[in-house]
Amino acid sequence: MSVDINDGKLTFDVNKSEYESVCICAYVCVCVCVCVCVCVCVCVCVLLVKDL
Repeated sequence: MSVDINDGKLTFDVNKSEYESVCICAYVCVCVCVCVCVCVCVCVCVLLVKDL
């Protein structure tokens, strides 16, 4: 991936690159008192650019 700076403008050359997304998932639980718990699966995805 090449980044060119021309006249203060950024241009990205991604023609020779492929994209890959990496996701990290985790269970987040919120408990009220001890007997009431709410669990939600939360995923965070990051888009990566792999240079060929």
